[in-house]
Amino acid sequence: MIVLDACVLIAYAEPEDVFHRRATDLLLDLAEQQFSTSALTMAEVLVGYRDARTVKVAFEGFQRLGVDVVDIPAAESMRLAELRQHTKLRMPDCCVLLAALQQPASGICTFDERLADAARRLNLLVYGVD
Repeated sequence: MIVLDACVLIAYAEPEDVFHRRATDLLLDLAEQQFSTSALTMAEVLVGYRDARTVKVAFEGFQRLGVDVVDIPAAESMRLAELRQHTKLRMPDCCVLLAALQQPASGICTFDERLADAARRLNLLVYGVD
């Protein structure tokens, strides 16, 4: 299981994005893997669409890509807060880490160096950043 960060999902979905080709190639290279993302990450991606119809179309596109949306259980709120305190990352990035830690994830996929560094410190594999 590979947890996708918002930057990868946005770049994949937007052909004009500077990282579109990189995201597309990366997801094709990882196509044998299962993909997921946190509920907050998916909301972060979808908020960029202008109306309910385009949000629905985008969400269905991510589903066709095979992206499962992982809930953030109430019982994990303390763990999420600890990740935020420990890593000093923004909450959306901490949700990516939590999603990877709460399931048998083989890693995360991101273009964000700080998130990648934090993931490595938690012994997670990182795709997208060298």
